[in-house]
Amino acid sequence: MLLAGLLVGAARAQETPAAGFAQANLVWHAAGLHDYQFALSHYCLCVPQEPIHIVVKKDQVFSARYTPSGKPVESLKGLPTLDGLMARIDAAYAQHAASIRLRLHPLLGYPEYVYIDYEAQVADEELSYAVSEFSR
Repeated sequence: MLLAGLLVGAARAQETPAAGFAQANLVWHAAGLHDYQFALSHYCLCVPQEPIHIVVKKDQVFSARYTPSGKPVESLKGLPTLDGLMARIDAAYAQHAASIRLRLHPLLGYPEYVYIDYEAQVADEELSYAVSEFSR
């Protein structure tokens, strides 16, 4: 199931130029959203995890639970807000990552799917995230 989600997200994502991401970032910030929630799935070759339902209040992660189990996430440290996820993408562009594939929300600009391959010749350093169930 984890691999299937990764493949579906990757199939819909596109190599995204920095200018396209910068425009989406402007759209997201113009929306002025500081309180929202979303589900975050992290795909990697590590131990599989359930998606995490993240609640953001005043631009900070307020709470997080694994879904569908409902177990609370032990530490909120390191869990990104959508601004934080966009900052990770921006940093990948600044580091000249070998490949950045994104699917961006058409109205709000936030990333719905992210795949970053920092170095084409290195295995297992890729990052992949999916954002779903966004609500204000």
